[in-house]
Amino acid sequence: MMEQVTFNDIVISDFFQVAGVRRPLAGRVNSTLEISGMDGTRVTGSVMMPSTLSVLLVVSDMNDTQRRDAVRNLSSMIHTDEPKVLSFSSDNGLYYKAILDGEVPFQEHVRSGIVELNFITESPVLYGAVRSVTVPSQGEVTVYVDGTYPALPKITGNVQGTASNGLWGLRLDDGDYMRIVTGTNSTRAIVMDSESRTASVAGAAKLPTLDSDWFELGAGMHKIKNDVGSGSSTVTWQERWL
Repeated sequence: MMEQVTFNDIVISDFFQVAGVRRPLAGRVNSTLEISGMDGTRVTGSVMMPSTLSVLLVVSDMNDTQRRDAVRNLSSMIHTDEPKVLSFSSDNGLYYKAILDGEVPFQEHVRSGIVELNFITESPVLYGAVRSVTVPSQGEVTVYVDGTYPALPKITGNVQGTASNGLWGLRLDDGDYMRIVTGTNSTRAIVMDSESRTASVAGAAKLPTLDSDWFELGAGMHKIKNDVGSGSSTVTWQERWL
């Protein structure tokens, strides 16, 4: 079955035959520290690199004029100024956030009948379904998270901090918690976003407490509890896959 490729809501494979797709495994960049008298090196940090995905399209069943028009039309469809959804039918609904990368040698492609498109991903992960759950005021919920890479949730709600110190927060069953000072006199709208690592109270930027942990939800079951302050909240996350 032919691979269907969609970018920015445009099904590229409706216009061109897909000859192949190259998708390397996500690589890593490691930070190291050389220590005097120690063999080897010490790894002090590690982050995943963005991936470059290549899509090969065939335009050989066209004359030169048709090829030129086809490539020009393709160019107008895929050039964006920010990452967009890039999906492959073999991924069963999962998708990347990607943007066209590098040059596309126009004349060379027209002569050869092959167009190679290179996309760089915003993140090396594939994105899946968006899920959400409501955590009741001073209550607890159990959630199941799918995927093979931790999800980064966003917490929103209208809440009130404790009378003693104005804190409101949630706690995971692994001991991690996120807390923020909302004030003690009234209900305030809060946002805490683990993906962007930003937070706000009543629309004003405000960081969580220094001892808070930006939540990561690995695959499996989790319990989420409102253990400080009062007011229900919504936890929203998107499944992520390597």
